[in-house]
Amino acid sequence: MKKTTFIGSLALLATLATSACGPNNGGDGDTVNIYFWHTFGQTIVETLERKINQFVDLVEENEGVKVQIHLSNSGSYDDILKKINDGFAAGNIPTMAVAYPDHVAEYLNRETYAGQYVVNLQTMADNEEYGFNTQPYLGDSAGMDDFVQTYIDEGTHYAREGLYSIPFMKSSEIMFYNVEAVQLALNGNSDFTGYRPEFAGSEDQINTFLRNLTWDEFMDFCEFINANKQYISNTIEVPAYYDSDANLFITKMFQNNVPYSSVNEDGSGNVDFKDGEALQAAKDIVRELKEDFDKGLFTTKGVKGTYGSDNFTQIKSIFSIGSTGGTGYNVPASDAFTVGVVKVPYDNTPMYVSQGPTLCIMNSSTISEQENSMRVRYAWEFIKYLTNANNNVEICINGSNGYVPVRESAYETDDFMAFIEGGDIYAEASRVSFEDIDNNFIVTPVFKGSATLRDEGGSILASVFRNTKDIDTAFADAINETLLAMS
Repeated sequence: MKKTTFIGSLALLATLATSACGPNNGGDGDTVNIYFWHTFGQTIVETLERKINQFVDLVEENEGVKVQIHLSNSGSYDDILKKINDGFAAGNIPTMAVAYPDHVAEYLNRETYAGQYVVNLQTMADNEEYGFNTQPYLGDSAGMDDFVQTYIDEGTHYAREGLYSIPFMKSSEIMFYNVEAVQLALNGNSDFTGYRPEFAGSEDQINTFLRNLTWDEFMDFCEFINANKQYISNTIEVPAYYDSDANLFITKMFQNNVPYSSVNEDGSGNVDFKDGEALQAAKDIVRELKEDFDKGLFTTKGVKGTYGSDNFTQIKSIFSIGSTGGTGYNVPASDAFTVGVVKVPYDNTPMYVSQGPTLCIMNSSTISEQENSMRVRYAWEFIKYLTNANNNVEICINGSNGYVPVRESAYETDDFMAFIEGGDIYAEASRVSFEDIDNNFIVTPVFKGSATLRDEGGSILASVFRNTKDIDTAFADAINETLLAMS
């Protein structure tokens, strides 16, 4: 695909409201008001505001329609989930919102009829007037097949047929490492023989070694580090730190081909490891992880209560496994050491959890069908504008701290390639995500109770690691809690 560059900023022709007013307030009768609830920090918000101003101008210029987009930071993902769930009855819900797919599944489950709240975006995508690739003035020059396949597929894995969320920016799990400490551990010095002294300090050899490790090989290396901490760094408390217990559990299940979850024709879900061989295989995975944990080879946020970046930047660990979206938190103050980035060591099949914000559009029960229709249409057009290749790249590389674009064509733009060639830590995190992981992402079906299943998987590990539950009890409790949430 031909390389492209950013559309320049347009002159402001309309007033933008970025207040946190309620979904039924603000704007004149001839203005389409769109209420956008999000979780973003100030840097992304500043870029979003530029995009909103440009979008408002383009719509008025090309369609003669005045649009106002009201941005409202609604806290965390869980905060938005609660706020929307609490607001259904009163109609106090946004036109569009940042969400996890599990949360969209909850919104769908609240409906008494299809389309009551959550809009099936497939109907928008297929519209001849404003579907994908119909409005070039919005940079809308590609179809739905231009989205990274696993990213767009995520929006279709609901209990109901259709497309109910659109990816906005994506992140994946990667491993940050302390280059100098790993070099010393591998090469050794006059006081001890390193793990792979033949590398002779070569950063390329070291990076290649790390990026091709299996999990078992990684644990062997961590065991060596533990045995030689006094020669590597006397501040090391545990070699590796894994941020998400839930992601660790899900990843190990998929990498070892152990059934995790599925959805029935009627939209209800299944815990596929609740009994039989799958349950035993899942317990074996946890048992092996527990052995490595007890050796002091790694720990998790579920055990410690803090993110791995805190330990990592203080050289209390030399590996930090977390989201590309948290890349900046893994950079030590005053560049105390060099940070390297590789994909996470894996078991049999290299599959990785995909995360990051998706967007959904909602109808309000307290406004007219005509007003809902207008809000939905221009929220949809705004999503198309945000996710065109140029804009999506701009948002991702300007302050997103490691998120990657959602369209294939975005990776071919001049701006994204210049960003990657810049070689900073954010660029390297993005490169590992889209190049080394190479779209090998885990996509799980979402249904009533799937969010609980995810959380309970993490609870299994945390409780077993902390010795508050034995493996059998941890699994029994997690499965029971999930089945209760599914009922």
